[in-house]
Amino acid sequence: TKVRARRSDEGWMLTEPLEFPADEFAFDGMASALANMTSVAVYDEPRELEVYGLDDEALEVRFGAGDAEYKLRTGDKAPVGGNAYVWIPGEEAVYMVSLVGTNGLRKAFDDLREKRLLRFDPDSVEAFTASWPGGRVDLVRGEEGWAMTAPVEGPADQQALDDVLSALSFLRAVGFQDKHRGDAAVGLVEPAYAVELKLAPKEEGGDPRSLSLEIGSVELDGVLHARTASPSLYWIDPARLDAFPTELDAYRHRQLADFEPGAAKRVELAFESEEAGQSYVVTATAGEEGWSSSPDPMAPERIQRLVDELSDLEAQRILAERVGPEELKGFGLSPANATFLVYDEADALLAKIRLGTIRGSEGIVAQTGENAQVFEISLELAEQLPVSLEAFQNRFIEAPEEDTEAETEANPAP
Repeated sequence: TKVRARRSDEGWMLTEPLEFPADEFAFDGMASALANMTSVAVYDEPRELEVYGLDDEALEVRFGAGDAEYKLRTGDKAPVGGNAYVWIPGEEAVYMVSLVGTNGLRKAFDDLREKRLLRFDPDSVEAFTASWPGGRVDLVRGEEGWAMTAPVEGPADQQALDDVLSALSFLRAVGFQDKHRGDAAVGLVEPAYAVELKLAPKEEGGDPRSLSLEIGSVELDGVLHARTASPSLYWIDPARLDAFPTELDAYRHRQLADFEPGAAKRVELAFESEEAGQSYVVTATAGEEGWSSSPDPMAPERIQRLVDELSDLEAQRILAERVGPEELKGFGLSPANATFLVYDEADALLAKIRLGTIRGSEGIVAQTGENAQVFEISLELAEQLPVSLEAFQNRFIEAPEEDTEAETEANPAP
């Protein structure tokens, strides 16, 4: 097979047997091997070329540097030492060189192809669009970070976007499909995931750049087919699809609280009490000897776990953007079943979390601060956050230690 590649300002590009981005590391490695190749022995009067594996069937490399062009034919491994034979067509002599240099020239065609589906710097992305069956999201990067522009407007989950862009930049092919089977056969009529990236110009005043990727929804022979601007398709591991969320909420900002746990010095826990007709409040305070609470005692480590969970509390989904009074009441948020107020040493409010009803096995309704959005947090958090007065009284109050000495005095031995 004849393989030809050319290097330009954009990098290496295969031109034969087909046009395709080339593996930069592979070709840079070959160029370096050729430039640094030196002989360890010279046969000025060699035998026939076939003896050295240098006949017409041998691997021949042609390369150019500036206006000069060169040829090199590589042959068999020498019987002694880690060396191999090479020959420069047109010359009489046969050379012996280190195998380190020649091995780098012997690569399968697919090993010379760029396996990265998209070549870009995540920091250069200015706009991001992702789509999947039944969903789509548009985001732009501004001075304050990523923001969602459609289908709703609002702040985006910065870490989620960073993770997706990182996954895209590291996405590698496990093979290639040069003869297309048709979009329907590989699931590209309605891709499982598609993305469009708008990149900043390489230099100020330069042309805008864009990249696109579609990942098919049909698994064939253990791989998914993906399409970029290249006429060939890429094969990718189906497990790589897990890195690309196909739920709108995964891209939205869902952080309910964000503070350093050590900054919290006071926590107020307020619970709706139907019997008292008002909120039942428990106050936890951080002192020199740790946390303590009143009027009901909580174990210090129990309070610390509560603070830890609240410090970076994130919802698993957004239930509603805004609701009316009756809906708010139905969510158990008017009044809230439980409210947590966290203050620092200067008595500044670090977080305000309100918990509502438990939605079956799905999660717990929640709100934060004065945000009108209604969120759902993981049901597992009920292990660390009391969701109601009943839950607090049953599981979060520290049982009093038994006064064994007093009990002994009150019940003397017969």
